[in-house]
Amino acid sequence: MPRSPDVPVSAAGRSASDQLDALKAAHWRDQHELEALRDTVLVYRDAVATLAGENLELRDELARSRTLCTHRERVGAQQTFELSIACDEFAPDVVSIAVGEALEDSQTAELVAAWQLIASQLADQTIRRDALSSEAMLMLRMNHSPSAVNLEVTALDSP
Repeated sequence: MPRSPDVPVSAAGRSASDQLDALKAAHWRDQHELEALRDTVLVYRDAVATLAGENLELRDELARSRTLCTHRERVGAQQTFELSIACDEFAPDVVSIAVGEALEDSQTAELVAAWQLIASQLADQTIRRDALSSEAMLMLRMNHSPSAVNLEVTALDSP
């Protein structure tokens, strides 16, 4: 944003030292304005770098969410449920929620809560035991009926 210095157009009637002082003051103001603009550019560059990092994280999260795969099968009262999810800090919670949703219609609230806790612990143990990275995938397999539940959480082989 160009700005003309506060220097009179006509210097008639002004002494050389007054003109010099006016030019020095204008120069000082311009230097500080340039410095402020440089600082602003630095702030914007930092913000752009931060947003680029967040954008990359969101793209990674989107890619992981696209790998979410579910399979349901029902034969009589027996139901099979499979879920493949990204192995990240949310995996135990996602497994717990999925188990709760699968069992909520066929089990009591106490049993659903117990199986959710078991599923969450199994996912956490699988992640720790196999030292899985965030690039790995987990598979939840569950067979259930009103009278029985079978739950398995395993690490999938990396592609």
